Amino acid sequence: MQIHILGIVLLAVTLTTARAGEYLTEKPDALETCLKDDENRDICTAKTIHNTIINWADGIPGKDIFGLTDPFTLDDFNVTREISADDGTPSVIQIQYSNFSVNGLSQGVITRARYFDSFITATLEIPKLVLNFKLNATINEGSKTTEIADKVQAEMSLFADFDGYFDKRHRSNATFWYVKNMRIGIYEVLDFSLQTQTDFDKSMYKYLMDSKNDVSGFLKTWDRHWGELLLRKRVNKILNYIPAEFIVDRYF
Repeated sequence: MQIHILGIVLLAVTLTTARAGEYLTEKPDALETCLKDDENRDICTAKTIHNTIINWADGIPGKDIFGLTDPFTLDDFNVTREISADDGTPSVIQIQYSNFSVNGLSQGVITRARYFDSFITATLEIPKLVLNFKLNATINEGSKTTEIADKVQAEMSLFADFDGYFDKRHRSNATFWYVKNMRIGIYEVLDFSLQTQTDFDKSMYKYLMDSKNDVSGFLKTWDRHWGELLLRKRVNKILNYIPAEFIVDRYF
């Protein structure tokens, strides 16, 4: 099933802000400048994305630009939605996610990437992703009200595509990329497991596994675009630190 949990994963953005004018002036060994006209450009692009986002799991050495990638913690997230489940039943769902931590992103692999001037697309595979969070929810479905109060650990293998549309900006005698728009698409979740750590009667597991519940409404509360916005903010903090010429020799 296609759960937009990567929105949670790729929501790693409890970030600090880089000081104005601070950026790389010498290309580190971890970065390989890709040649725009090279027939192996896509292989190089995948390696560059991998090195900048995944290998810097502890942040950029000596710089507090974007903090830890693995593990990382997330700000609390609250959402209230009035929606219809698949059977047409109107529902009002209030959810609070808190004490959120994510482990395993640094074990991910960029398996494919393509670069087209102002557009990049890539595929990410994460063999074991572990999410820990506290969940409080109230689900009103007509005359039925369900309360969930749970501490959850979810594990999975995750496969996702992401696309980014870029533009450039000039600052401090250098040119930098920034992401104008980003899309995340989860195409496969394997080995998914969910463990409850509190009262089973109020657990997320019981609600999702009960065949009498139409869980589609619950799953619809997750806002994929929220995850995309947060990922875009994180990527732009990285790109604001790395001159474009360190990534591609002749950018658009």
